[in-house]
Amino acid sequence: MAGTLRLILGRAGAGKTHTCLEEIKEKLAREGEEGPALILLVPEQAAFQMEYELFTSMPRPATARAQVLSFRRLARRVLAQAGGAARPWLGELGKRMVLRSIIQKHKDNLILFGRSAGTPGFTESLAHTLSELKLYNISPAMLAERAGELARSDKQAPLAGKLHDLALLYGELEAYLAPRYTDPEGYLGLLATNLGQAPLVQGAQVWVDGFAGFTPQEFQVLGSLMKTAATVNVTLCLDAKGLTKPMAETDLFHPTRETYEQLLAVARAQKVALLPPLVLDEQHPLPPRFHGSPELAHLERHFFSYPTRAWAGPVNDIKEVAAANRRAEVEAAAREIVRLAREHNWRWRDMVLVVRDLELYHDLVATVFSDYGIPCFIDRKRPILYHPLAQLVLAIWQVVNSNWSYDAVFRCLKTDLFPISRSHVDRLENYVLAYGIRGNTWLRSAPWDFHWRRDDQEDEWADIDSLRRQVAAYFKPVVTATKAADLTGTDLSAAMWSCLEKLQVGQTLTEWAEAATAAGDLELAQEHTQVWTGFLELLDELVVGLGDTVLTTVEYAEILASGLEGLRLGLVPPSLDQVLVGSLERSRHPNVRAAFVLGVSEGVLPGRASEDEVFSDREREELAADGIQLAPTSRVNQLHERYLTYIALTRAGERLWVSFPLADSEGKGLAPSRVMVRLRELFPSMPEDYVASDPSGEVAADIMFLTSPEQAAKHLAGQLRLARSGYSVGPVWAVVQQLLLSQPETDTLVRQATLGLKHSNQVEPLPPKLARRLYGRRTYASVTRLQRFAACPFQHFTYHGLNLRAREVFGVDLPSLGQFTHAVLSRVTERLLEDERGFGELMPQEAVQMVQEEVREFVPEFAGGVLETSPRYVYLTGRLERLLTAAVGVLREQAQQGQFKPWATEARFGFADAKLPGLRFQLDDGSEFVLAGQIDRIDVARSKENTYFTVVDYKSRSQRLALYEVYFGLSLQLLVYLLVATAGLQELGEELALPAGIFYFAVQEGFLRCQGPLSPKTAVAERLKKFRLEGLVRGEAEVVQLLDQQGGGTVTTQILNK
Repeated sequence: MAGTLRLILGRAGAGKTHTCLEEIKEKLAREGEEGPALILLVPEQAAFQMEYELFTSMPRPATARAQVLSFRRLARRVLAQAGGAARPWLGELGKRMVLRSIIQKHKDNLILFGRSAGTPGFTESLAHTLSELKLYNISPAMLAERAGELARSDKQAPLAGKLHDLALLYGELEAYLAPRYTDPEGYLGLLATNLGQAPLVQGAQVWVDGFAGFTPQEFQVLGSLMKTAATVNVTLCLDAKGLTKPMAETDLFHPTRETYEQLLAVARAQKVALLPPLVLDEQHPLPPRFHGSPELAHLERHFFSYPTRAWAGPVNDIKEVAAANRRAEVEAAAREIVRLAREHNWRWRDMVLVVRDLELYHDLVATVFSDYGIPCFIDRKRPILYHPLAQLVLAIWQVVNSNWSYDAVFRCLKTDLFPISRSHVDRLENYVLAYGIRGNTWLRSAPWDFHWRRDDQEDEWADIDSLRRQVAAYFKPVVTATKAADLTGTDLSAAMWSCLEKLQVGQTLTEWAEAATAAGDLELAQEHTQVWTGFLELLDELVVGLGDTVLTTVEYAEILASGLEGLRLGLVPPSLDQVLVGSLERSRHPNVRAAFVLGVSEGVLPGRASEDEVFSDREREELAADGIQLAPTSRVNQLHERYLTYIALTRAGERLWVSFPLADSEGKGLAPSRVMVRLRELFPSMPEDYVASDPSGEVAADIMFLTSPEQAAKHLAGQLRLARSGYSVGPVWAVVQQLLLSQPETDTLVRQATLGLKHSNQVEPLPPKLARRLYGRRTYASVTRLQRFAACPFQHFTYHGLNLRAREVFGVDLPSLGQFTHAVLSRVTERLLEDERGFGELMPQEAVQMVQEEVREFVPEFAGGVLETSPRYVYLTGRLERLLTAAVGVLREQAQQGQFKPWATEARFGFADAKLPGLRFQLDDGSEFVLAGQIDRIDVARSKENTYFTVVDYKSRSQRLALYEVYFGLSLQLLVYLLVATAGLQELGEELALPAGIFYFAVQEGFLRCQGPLSPKTAVAERLKKFRLEGLVRGEAEVVQLLDQQGGGTVTTQILNK
């Protein structure tokens, strides 16, 4: 027997939800627990709040007859009774993972989506589109037919490609799911089909509340409900007075008017009786919500009506605020919330904070409300990819697929879900970085014995190896399982589960949740619990959806990542007395006394609707013309923004706060929304407040900043800073300072907040005793150390005082390449010294052979043989060999121009075993400063009367000796080496040794830029010019002759005559 449909109509605040709740309570009071079910059907996100509203207002909260359900929960209840879900349920995440597998399988057959198939977020976007198609009863065949028509007409090729790809993927998904599972998007169709067989709804009284519209599938469910239930009551927010005339798209209530018309059509199609609508606006001239505020009632009635009817009296219940920036805006709202709670004794739950775009505000709100001591619940779906569990799960498969790469292993270990302390992880990481450990080295049975680079003790080696074996043991279930062939989704999931069990991840997350609860952070406790529960459900759905499918580990990891990407946490408020913070689209607000609407900026509220990622507005309109009706276009959604604005402004019953920031976080100006303009038109006497980030000096405004001792102390410090700079501050702050300092518990707050006012930023010298502990009584310093101090004293302190060093990393960087070239040049020079020859006496082929021999002999010794560990480094070795061959060739050509020969290479000075003495200085405190180091090369030449020497310093790039850098202590090497060599040579018996020059020699590629072929003689001359020695030369003809007797240009023209 068909039931009846009754519509409950009224504008915002008319009491639609209140009517539903009261009718349910009245039936329970009159009929008791016996009788058909009383069902309140609400949106998913409103179910918790409506349950609370219903059951806390009833004399007997425990009842089995009254139930608050969403469409999804109703489907599960009905199908459990009627047996329509014989196939197992596959959740949205399971469907998404199946879809990912299908994309992987068919990506080569996709016309338009092939390139996007592997990009992050593609699966989620595609799943959203396929869900839309399912909800709007669009089949794969319909898409394929239209794609073929477009392809044959050579029109709209991109749309044809999209429809082809969607038809293919959609069809494959349906073919996979249909014989196996209940589709998460098909549950409404099953619900509509099986409603008549479910005792739950037979003869039931149903109230549908909180919806502005329904999808086609939801309309089907409502049609079945109308036939099965005794009465279906549907509330709609609209003005019943306009039902007698056509309504334009631009009308405020156009979304709900469309819903009204569609409900009537469904009722006619189902042949159910239509009861007279209950029009609440006729019963209450002043909406019940606004009984205490005629101003808000006037706003609700006239905000979107023209001509404007301005409010004639003073405005007390609506506040318009302009803030310097978003932080100032949130802080001002927080101060007002605290004021209402204190002065009016309101509960936190009596107030809500609403924004259009929660992403712009949730971090600010969380931080500021915490500072002000305001308990709040931010109503948003939280992604879990950031959570340590998600990172661990993804990293486990990254370890497998990347052959134990450094990033993957330590991404796992740093989740803190491994039972290894962070300090041990750090030690292991340093060791792995230093020795470049990766791959099967982690799994080898022999101990790790890479100790060439560090002075590790033997017990340290054993500890590191023990840690390594622990890590490998935890990965063993996955490593062992993945060696088998033809692994299915079940096999891979079981391997991962074994790994997580071995790590006791579930127990660890339980402990984290308990610790968060003990610390009073109930949201964090919920988060840890829900992440674990959600992951287990995800793993179950993966096994249900792809348990028998053979997958590679790479495919499995991608499918798992797509599932985790779609997993969101829907937390419930952990406390009943909190300020609810939410977005207009998602949050459903109970009866509240005050609403704070923030971010009312142009383009934010009303928002700018964006086009769908898959179908553009034009494509949606074309498909609609062909009979394929999809969700509304962005143009229609933009028109519906007016309705959302209306909902935002009519949430509160007593107070409304509307604010906007004048600048964003980067300081760029923001314009107020036209909502603010309309408010001023409607309430011309409404004052506009401006709030800055800091107190302004006006007594009334400054008092608003005194919400807590902590906030008072913080702002007092800022005002005292202004006073010290000569600015005037408000009289409030002298009183605040006196009051805070008079109480022991707040005196400390003030002193901590004002510590910065006494800071002079003048660094005092280290006490001598502490300096000696850091540097010792005898300090050995290199020239590089002196230059480091001159460039940055703090860097010198951290490097030489605290001995801080960058971590050793296996590989070759620019400094180590410099060490390699220095070492090979030194070895070549040593051979020449042994043979008592100079570079100029080398034959060209002999020079090449000597470099090759020294490079090949030195490579295994250098950095533990790092240059032999990969093809890349082998290639780099060849480049270094060519570089050094060219450098020795240039040295040979330079030497042939003069008479200087090597006298020493890598000549150490200042050390106990050094060939040359260092420069020693006795300091005032009795300690000794010894300048020590190493000179790359000293060359000597003799004339008839004198012995001359030069100092050569190798550089990896061309460099000039700049005297201003010498003056500032930034380039001291050559001059210090000159002093050391002068003193050292005389001590070694070269009494008449005179400095001839100090030079930089650049070790670089020997290529020349030329317009055409060069003769050998010209090539030598050009190379000598390009690679000539840069520095200072003694300005005497005899010296120049010894250096460049053939005028080949081997040295710089910078000549010193004194």
